[in-house]
Amino acid sequence: NEAGTVLYVANTTSNSVSVVDTGTNAVLTTIAVGLDPASLAVRPTANELWVSNHVSDTVSIIDIAPGSPTENSVIDTIQALNADGVTEFDEPVGIAFTPTGDKAYVALSSRNAITARLNVRAQDPRAIAVRNGLLFVAAFEGHNQTETGICPTENNSNAQCTLGLTDLQTFATNPNLPGEQKNIVVDASNPDRDLFVFRTDT
Repeated sequence: NEAGTVLYVANTTSNSVSVVDTGTNAVLTTIAVGLDPASLAVRPTANELWVSNHVSDTVSIIDIAPGSPTENSVIDTIQALNADGVTEFDEPVGIAFTPTGDKAYVALSSRNAITARLNVRAQDPRAIAVRNGLLFVAAFEGHNQTETGICPTENNSNAQCTLGLTDLQTFATNPNLPGEQKNIVVDASNPDRDLFVFRTDT
């Protein structure tokens, strides 16, 4: 497609991607992908649109080459399962490519990692970008030194503690914990990390 003539839109709640003509604003086609598509990225030099599917734990690869027999179709799906069939590609969100398109980075928000397993020392990394040989990673839960007031035992005298062991066990079946105090608290000892920068060559 000529640059700027087509817009790709992730339809998160309908598990699809729409292809929109930017000249007329008409939807040209809608492509089914995985559950909860969260981010889109065009792979440089490859005529591929990569879609991170947050709930499916997959990335859909769509052919966007004009005139291709598979144009606007999913041609491959990336996932990683261990020997027990459990995903090791948990909750993908942001996608970024190196300029040549030979390397892709995918933020795994629940694993606090980027694929190829770069450890991100903050909770829920999401937005990522590559520029000038550097990978930039922004974390969703950053900048405010907050945490849930989780305590390993009941009746903990620490003022930070608002969720005891019984609450945590109940949380497994009822995340709302009706009637319980569930304060988010500030812990000044928490590292306040917001942006992580990695070299793409190493």
